[in-house]
Amino acid sequence: MQSTYSIYQQLHEEDVITVPYPYPIAEDNAESLMKNFINDNDKCYDMEMTPAILRLHNPTTQQKTNRAFLISWRDQEGELCGRKKLIHRLNEDDMLETVGLQTKKARRSYEYTFFCTPQPFMKPSNEVTPQEPRKVERTKIIKSDNLLHPGKMPAESQVRLTFAPSNNYKRNLTKAHLLANATAIKTTPASKVHIERHGFDDSYTDQVLRCIVSHPNDSFTIHYFRCILGKHKHFDVLLDDNMTLKNWAPKKHLPMLKAFLGIE
Repeated sequence: MQSTYSIYQQLHEEDVITVPYPYPIAEDNAESLMKNFINDNDKCYDMEMTPAILRLHNPTTQQKTNRAFLISWRDQEGELCGRKKLIHRLNEDDMLETVGLQTKKARRSYEYTFFCTPQPFMKPSNEVTPQEPRKVERTKIIKSDNLLHPGKMPAESQVRLTFAPSNNYKRNLTKAHLLANATAIKTTPASKVHIERHGFDDSYTDQVLRCIVSHPNDSFTIHYFRCILGKHKHFDVLLDDNMTLKNWAPKKHLPMLKAFLGIE
């Protein structure tokens, strides 16, 4: 029988980041509440948060304990986060609190700061409510155009997969979250939105993989890579003339794609 905590346990398969934690690490009942929250994947998406496991290390007592947290995609003004993201956690009363800040320092490098006292959780001003994704899902995407940069190729009908920082590049975007990213990009000045087609031009008509990269200066680069289709839904992704990801497998190839683009 599948474990109740399957998604929570899957997080442990990845490298758990050890971070300094200056306070006593009490054994609490909140961790089981966090496990249940994390396993409700739709709820995490609706609240636009990414689950994470951090290994807290108190350098004074040398105590080390894994704890689950939630990291926001948006700041309290409702804007997509840049280098700084708020960290949240349920307390023992099942109430969400803001407990710290994650700051990106360099490629795959983060600094974690925990608040002396947890702060009440405040919803971002334009946070998607549980009902909103269902409304967004009814929005029709014109396949002959491009949702992120209308009038420029490739068209949506060519895009096989899209990855973005809003879900930490971990999976293909759902329709609702693709629309949310498109809205953020459309409200960004055109001078701060860059398109890079790797190994093809506007005349290319076959399928592509799309990867959205956000930069610290609030700009975006949208990368497109050629997909070579094989049998039984298998396909290769061509990063450049010297690097091809054979038989695309997200768990294996996403880290390689992120490394190629120099993103986390």
